[in-house]
Amino acid sequence: MEKIAELEDIAKRYCDFKHHDRMNSDLVKMSNSLVEALSSPSFTFPVQKEGIVSEGTTSYFYINNIACPNLFEFLSELLHLEIPININKTKFGPGEILISTGNEKDAHQEMTSSVEELKKLIHAKKTH
Repeated sequence: MEKIAELEDIAKRYCDFKHHDRMNSDLVKMSNSLVEALSSPSFTFPVQKEGIVSEGTTSYFYINNIACPNLFEFLSELLHLEIPININKTKFGPGEILISTGNEKDAHQEMTSSVEELKKLIHAKKTH
């Protein structure tokens, strides 16, 4: 969980710098750091083990009810997608992940697959 909190902090600084028109090199460094971390093979969203199934949707909340609004603002900008970020049947948001299936086992598999797809999309935006 510490990792996501660190990423949220970097994303917040990125957003603050961007809104205050700070030095471009700082923005590039922060962006590259976020892309590197979010697309790494070891990255996972820290969600609770048990999902909540309701009306054909399974919801996974982040551990300790953390929220990552700055991280998702960064991702939205990077990927040119609206929040929540839709990947297949999965909607990634700053406070929860929603999967369009009422079966928790299927939802977990779908979430895992969608996280991998999201990481590929993020990695494709990596600057050298």
